[in-house]
Amino acid sequence: MANPISERVRIFPASGTYNNAHGSGVFSVLHAETIRLDVDGTFPQMMASGSYMRTLARIAKPTYWIAYPLKEVGYGIWEGPIYGLWGDASLIPHNTVRIHVPPISSYRLVGSGPPMTVTFSGGPPAVTRVLEFFSPDFREVTVEYDTVQDSPRVTSINTCAHLNHPPSLRCENLTFDNVFGRAGVGISQSQRRSIVPLEVAGGDSAWSDAELDDAMHRYWSTYSDAPDWAIWVLFAGKHERATRLGSMFDLSDANQRQGCAVFNQNIDDYVPSNYPQRPEHLARMRFYDLVHETGHCFNLHHAELTYNIQLQWPFWNDITSYPTFMNYPEHVSDFWGKFEYRFHDSELKFLRHAPDNLVEMGDAPFYGGDPLFEPDDGKAPRPWKLDVALHRPQGVFEFLEPVTLVATLTNTSQHPQIIDEAVLEDGGNFALVIARMDGRTRFWRPFVQRCFLPTPRVLESQQTLSASFFVGSGLDGWYFAEPGAYMLQGVLKTPETTIATNPLPLRIAHPRSWDEEVVAQNFFTRDVGRALAFGAAPSRSGVIKTLREVVERLPDRAVSRHAALALAQGVMRGHRILRTASNEERGFSLIPADHEEARRLFQCALFDNPSAAAESLGGEAYRRETERYAAYLKQSGAAQIKGPRPQPRNRKK
Repeated sequence: MANPISERVRIFPASGTYNNAHGSGVFSVLHAETIRLDVDGTFPQMMASGSYMRTLARIAKPTYWIAYPLKEVGYGIWEGPIYGLWGDASLIPHNTVRIHVPPISSYRLVGSGPPMTVTFSGGPPAVTRVLEFFSPDFREVTVEYDTVQDSPRVTSINTCAHLNHPPSLRCENLTFDNVFGRAGVGISQSQRRSIVPLEVAGGDSAWSDAELDDAMHRYWSTYSDAPDWAIWVLFAGKHERATRLGSMFDLSDANQRQGCAVFNQNIDDYVPSNYPQRPEHLARMRFYDLVHETGHCFNLHHAELTYNIQLQWPFWNDITSYPTFMNYPEHVSDFWGKFEYRFHDSELKFLRHAPDNLVEMGDAPFYGGDPLFEPDDGKAPRPWKLDVALHRPQGVFEFLEPVTLVATLTNTSQHPQIIDEAVLEDGGNFALVIARMDGRTRFWRPFVQRCFLPTPRVLESQQTLSASFFVGSGLDGWYFAEPGAYMLQGVLKTPETTIATNPLPLRIAHPRSWDEEVVAQNFFTRDVGRALAFGAAPSRSGVIKTLREVVERLPDRAVSRHAALALAQGVMRGHRILRTASNEERGFSLIPADHEEARRLFQCALFDNPSAAAESLGGEAYRRETERYAAYLKQSGAAQIKGPRPQPRNRKK
């Protein structure tokens, strides 16, 4: 006769999350513990991880541990070495863990799950504790969708609708929830979702980074300045940069990685009309983009990037050529013919087992991968040369003056080379090392993580590709607030090559007046830095007040021209904000453009003293701003308004 117990063995996997029930000795009441077991089910990683803390010391952070690799040493028994430890090592002083989960399915049938018996051994006397089954998921996250009118909201995909797919791919209607569920993340959909009307947004339906950042703070129903297992997704239609695929734009506050945007119209405009099975391809591109940008919110980086010592997570692999959600299709040969709509195992390890603070939205900052690079040994000829330049002579900037840097990539070979036109701007490619003379070193970390649609460009021999960056401020605050000497070095890291520039000196001068020191008290804030990077959003009254004070109190200083430009960007076109009052219908309100104020600010920034403006902004930036102003006058009809017009540019250096 068959054993009725053995017939039910393995019907339900042992993998999942377990919480403490009781222990032995001093551990009976003075501990709080969670263990994640990952040995069966979907994509098992043969790993266990846990967090442990004594409940009488809850103000302290828990200690995290990872056991890897686990081996099944008995029926329902796994054992392995403790591979990594984060936090107070005295709480987990052992070097081996043994986990026993009875393989009896009837526990799951009644909803309780089998208990876990965990034994820590090796070194101090062994300790055994018992935990209860809590969930088959390793994480639980709430996602709130909001959709701009006329933008598709693609949250599922028919995996075999397009004929170009792996022969082994399961044909199914795959949902966003399914993808993360198989990755070990339980997704709960917020009931607060809506279609956001555009009729009050004027003729401009494209989003700026400033509007995205402002929208999340005002519109997300559960937004808070604190870590939380929650994500806001905006299906935004189109970005003002036509090749922007999506953004995990929420990098500007102390609590980051909480929101992302998907630009479906940009994808539609990018895919050629004669692309084979175009509707099916558009659907899978939009679905891929949704998961990709959400993956960034979990602190997953682009696939070509690897281990970062600041993150202290040792399980990243080189997956440049692997077709994962976190890779770009153009980086992998026949991406769609290999893509199985999943994350790579190294990414699964991070999602399931990294310490909570590294993964939870709003906690550890997004790090973007390893910005370090291997030194060039000179043996392999490189077809590219990278340079960084400052527009100030000898790199000397005034106190308070925002620092802008131009990176230039040159084809130094004798033959044409193909490169993506956004290679310098795409998230994770370009890094800037900022060193002080006292040995302190920081990496510039921009306010936004950008992902672009592939746009190959042919550069002839000695032809260049350039990008300008505002590097004075970023996620870590202001990088050049202190007077003194600095050294800069740029690094470009792509799947094909890594290039470093020669060191570039920079010096910040001391304040010239008491007014400068007074203004600095409110100027060196993250919000002001964000306004200089994106433009001053009209809803940020405190920032606008500070920038106006700069213009009024320091009219002859370089910083006043930068402040005037930031203010002008906020009023030169209508700016949409999101209604949040409980008695209002959810939707947009539009702060109309103020063309007279925009012209006054542009006059102050660019034309009152053209030579000083060109010196303050740099020749290339000055040319770009005057051309943008001329285009603005033409497109908006503001040229008919009485006021200053662009004056001839001073072309002298």
